[in-house]
Amino acid sequence: MGTRSVRYSSAFKLKVVEEIDRGSMTINQALKVYGIGGHHTVQGWLKKYGRESQLPDTVRIQMKDELSRIKELEKENALLKQTLADKELELYLKKVEFDVLNDEYGLGTKKNIDLPALSARIRERIDPRAPRSGDSADGTK
Repeated sequence: MGTRSVRYSSAFKLKVVEEIDRGSMTINQALKVYGIGGHHTVQGWLKKYGRESQLPDTVRIQMKDELSRIKELEKENALLKQTLADKELELYLKKVEFDVLNDEYGLGTKKNIDLPALSARIRERIDPRAPRSGDSADGTK
């Protein structure tokens, strides 16, 4: 002999779930009244069709100071993210500025900059009449 398989219609499931949700019967009473084979069967219906399915899976219960601390941390997090973005932009602009100066004044490699020569080139660009490094005040070398 094989096991008997019972299929319940959606309308039947909804009727049982509504009666349990209204409180007119318990799960055990529904099992007896309707001849339903298993407790888990009805629990599955309640989860799928009942009020329980409309509730969120997680209910958070917290103290007021926890909520204010969370909001405070969220604000701090947003401020830190903004500060990081500002610093990254600032760093990017410094790199671009360096590349432009390097191209314009021919600084050489980034690791091997001749600062006195750079200073002299910048001064010369600003005031071409200014004496160059190594030049005497009267213009002779």
